[in-house]
Amino acid sequence: MLAFFLRCFAGAENKISREREIAADAVAAEAVGALNIAAALVKTAAFTSMWDHLTVVMQDSLKKGTITFDGKELDAQRFFSNVSNVFVYMVANNAEPKTLKA
Repeated sequence: MLAFFLRCFAGAENKISREREIAADAVAAEAVGALNIAAALVKTAAFTSMWDHLTVVMQDSLKKGTITFDGKELDAQRFFSNVSNVFVYMVANNAEPKTLKA
C-alpha cells in the first residue's frame, strides 16, 4: 500500500516539477529573449563533454600537485584557482563547428 502512495506522490511531484520548469523557461525567455536561451542550451549541450574532461584533468592534477601547460610545470592549485577561467580558455581555443554536430 505504501509503495502505491509513493508512486502516486512521485508522479504528482514530477508533474509539478515539469510545470515549474516550463514556467521558469518562459520567464527566462521573456527576460533575456528566446534566442539567448536557445544559444545557452546549445552551448551547454556542445561543451558538456569538455567540462567533464576538464574536471578529470583537474582532479588528477590536484592529486599530483602539478599540471603541465604550454610545456611548463605549474602548481595545480594555483592553475585551477578559477576553474571557470580555465574552462572559458578551453572553449575559446577548442570550439569548432563540428562541436555543434550531434
